[in-house]
Amino acid sequence: MEIGIKASFEIDDSTLHLDDNFTVLLDGPIQKITCRIAGDTLFVPNNLTDTIYKVIFTYKEAVLAFKNVHRLDIVPGQRVHWVFGIDNQPFNTIRGAAFAEDLEPGLYSKIEFLMFDLQERGDGLLFRNKIK
Repeated sequence: MEIGIKASFEIDDSTLHLDDNFTVLLDGPIQKITCRIAGDTLFVPNNLTDTIYKVIFTYKEAVLAFKNVHRLDIVPGQRVHWVFGIDNQPFNTIRGAAFAEDLEPGLYSKIEFLMFDLQERGDGLLFRNKIK
């Protein structure tokens, strides 16, 4: 059985239209799963066997990879929206991917992020890659 997860992709606060034009790979030590895509929804098997995965999102030339994503976060037992994104300088601290310590000029050129926006309960999760 698969679990459907709504996905979106943002670049500098603009949401791009995802419609079968992206891929998501779950890369674990044993399992490598290419998620089925339908429109803006990705489908994850609910019988993941590895404990930790790297989530790799591809949209056109953009490839974002997030390490150490726990199986229980991928299949959380509630509706969730995955927000992939890139925030270039100047960063938007209101959205939540950039923190105050990231704002020093010249420190980072961009921040890649994956937010698990939980739809029913809880605070969600944020994974970030800070790029020089």
